[in-house]
Amino acid sequence: MDDPKIVTRPARVDFHIHSAASVRTRDAGNEALARCTPDRVETLVEKMSDPKLSINMCAITDHDCFDVEMYRALKSKEGHGALRKVLPGVEFTVALPDDMDRPTPIHVVAIFDDRGPDDLIEALDSHIPKTAGGRPEYDNKDKSAFSSQRFSQILSDIGLSTVLIGHEKSVGREQRNDVSSLGAERADEIVLTEFIDAVEIRNRRNEVDMRNLVERYTKPDVPFVLGSDCHDWDAYPLSSAGFRGREDEVGFCSLKCLPTFEGLVMSITDPSRIKVGNASFFNPAAPKLDSLDLVIDGEPCSIPMSAGVNVVIGDNSIGKSMILHVLTGLYGDGEDARRLKEGYSEYCRREKIEVKSRISPSQLFWFDDQGSIRGALEELHEGTEGSRFDRYFQEHVNLDVVKGALKRHLESCVDALASKVEYNDFMGRLKETIIPLEVHEVSDRMAVAGSLRAKQTKDVEGFNGAVESVRDQVAAIKTNHRAVLSKLGPDAEKDLDDAVEALNRLLALGQGEMACRKFDNEKRGVVRRIANELKGRLQQEKTDEENSRDAYREQLDVAAAQVARAVALRLHRKAQPMNPEGVNVRIGRTPVGDLEFVSELNIKQIDRDYCISLLGGIFNKTPLPIIVRGIEGETDLTSEKVASSFSVNKPPSERWAQEMKRQLDAAVDLISERGKITNEKIGLDSEPSAGLYGRIYFDLMAGDEKQGIYLVDQPEDQISQTAIRNDVIRAFSKMRQKRQVIIVTHNPQFVVNLDADNVIALGRDGAGRISVRSGALEYECADYSILGIVADTVEGGADVVRRRLKRYGAQDTSRRPQQRENHI
Repeated sequence: MDDPKIVTRPARVDFHIHSAASVRTRDAGNEALARCTPDRVETLVEKMSDPKLSINMCAITDHDCFDVEMYRALKSKEGHGALRKVLPGVEFTVALPDDMDRPTPIHVVAIFDDRGPDDLIEALDSHIPKTAGGRPEYDNKDKSAFSSQRFSQILSDIGLSTVLIGHEKSVGREQRNDVSSLGAERADEIVLTEFIDAVEIRNRRNEVDMRNLVERYTKPDVPFVLGSDCHDWDAYPLSSAGFRGREDEVGFCSLKCLPTFEGLVMSITDPSRIKVGNASFFNPAAPKLDSLDLVIDGEPCSIPMSAGVNVVIGDNSIGKSMILHVLTGLYGDGEDARRLKEGYSEYCRREKIEVKSRISPSQLFWFDDQGSIRGALEELHEGTEGSRFDRYFQEHVNLDVVKGALKRHLESCVDALASKVEYNDFMGRLKETIIPLEVHEVSDRMAVAGSLRAKQTKDVEGFNGAVESVRDQVAAIKTNHRAVLSKLGPDAEKDLDDAVEALNRLLALGQGEMACRKFDNEKRGVVRRIANELKGRLQQEKTDEENSRDAYREQLDVAAAQVARAVALRLHRKAQPMNPEGVNVRIGRTPVGDLEFVSELNIKQIDRDYCISLLGGIFNKTPLPIIVRGIEGETDLTSEKVASSFSVNKPPSERWAQEMKRQLDAAVDLISERGKITNEKIGLDSEPSAGLYGRIYFDLMAGDEKQGIYLVDQPEDQISQTAIRNDVIRAFSKMRQKRQVIIVTHNPQFVVNLDADNVIALGRDGAGRISVRSGALEYECADYSILGIVADTVEGGADVVRRRLKRYGAQDTSRRPQQRENHI
């Protein structure tokens, strides 16, 4: 019989089969069962080896007794047919208090460690109390059961590591001696306190019913197994020839484990190893490295590789990372890559080791070498543009729209302040203009008074510039987004052309208005020149008194114009709320699994406080509130006061508004888009921590449907132990279902808690040469056990192994179990 190191196919199990020994204890008169004797074990093995069943691990578990002759007879058939392992076991009857504190007997199947010592297995039945007639001597005679205290003592006296399985005969139909017969609360209590390790169900009416049964317990992920409860080997896998029900209701569990007691323990302590029926735990179609082939000191060494998670452990500088780089041929770029490759070549030459296996680019999903995860987390955390995560951000913030709207709002704020400052400046100058009241006789000579002012063109220039800019942007859409336009259909391109044409017409109107104003100003200029010439000739012909009267009249005209200007400026004053209405900040959200890829601004929100903060970057702290009040309400600020309030780059008083707009535009241009990844658990509006991005990163890797082998060197870098335990392990467990994973690690959680499918331990032998030991966690041989290597090699490994296997004494060389306390 071969001795596999890793699981290549699941083990199908049945730990609930009775033999003739049960007739002596509880099933008196059962003739079919009485025929199930040691000399007929071949019948049972043949039935179990039926291709529809292919039972690989089993146990004879008779009622409250152990027939060592029966055990030896069936044990001798290991390697025959499908059978690979026979474990010793007993179905005990134990009286536990139910919800009403009434002693209620339930059946508990105890599976013992077959590794012995042999004398303990031989003496197993002697530790079960018996009467003089050889029947079980129960201390609760009324219920024909052992008390929980006596049961615990029996297990301690037997002295073998044990797995206890509580019996449930049928899903959804509570029956006598089932765990559920104790009542919901007490049944939940014995599971929660780990008085039993798992529950066993006889028939599988459907898997949903079974999941519902185990999910009613408070303890999460209660392990369950299926068993035949067979009392007639000729009817196997039915419980008896008189079984009431369909044969297809009978089923068995597949365990992802080696066919050993240790494999059973590992399955019970990680229920993800247990599935119903002929299940697959790995993706058979995924690319896979079948073996890691090395040559060490001239000797070939072939290490079988699991299709799931393979973990490489060992001391520092033993060559773990080197194997990943040589397998892929990836070393990075530049001088550092050259030195790395040369260093590995020198190491292999010195240690006389050669890696023969290779992973081609077509087989590779991704390689995260040592330190690269730090860069990946930074890309996630900072939303680095051009990173490999860009494809997840499908919805984006329209920065141009946001910036444009905000700049227009801030320009309105500056204009509002300028409207009042200009009025204050003008009124200050007007107050300094004093015209004394004079009385002059009217002259009969002609006088030329007043002047024609040029029409303003600045507003039309701004209008035309804005329309021309928009027209050019709309026209550029046709060139820059031709692929999208083609998908939108011919109407889209026509609408775009129509929009450009409409803007051209609007621009033509603006240009026409500009031409009219320029022509009008030219006419006004001609009139002004003629008037000035005439005024000069008249002044030469008039007396000084007449010129004085004309000058005074002109002063009055100017004063009247200034008063009119003051009235106009006063009416032109406006207030502008600092809160920017109409600036729509649309956040882009792209769901990916249970995550959301969020595109947002690098500022939390655009509101009144944000706009004031922008002003705070321009003006000194003390005058800032006065500036804000000047924008939103009345103020006595003047150009000189505003210009002197600038904290840096103080402008001339006549240019404060232009400088204020320039600095505000520059501040708005600093707004950028950034990406973050979150979900409802984190909080859609919350900012994940850098450590949490580690969990998210591996969630993304697990959710990626791309085929190929994933290699990662020290995934524990930059991630807390808590995050590894609570989140990252789950992501890797999900990943192994779709692809092969090869991990180099110093963290025991990635070995034991991740439930690695294959552990490759690099070390040195007594002569100092590189040595390789490998196998599933439960694998052990005469030279080593993998769990022992993990406990001794990985820092903290012993504690992690102890916590997982605390109930089973798996690392106790005496293999004596810890005594189960009476929790009930």
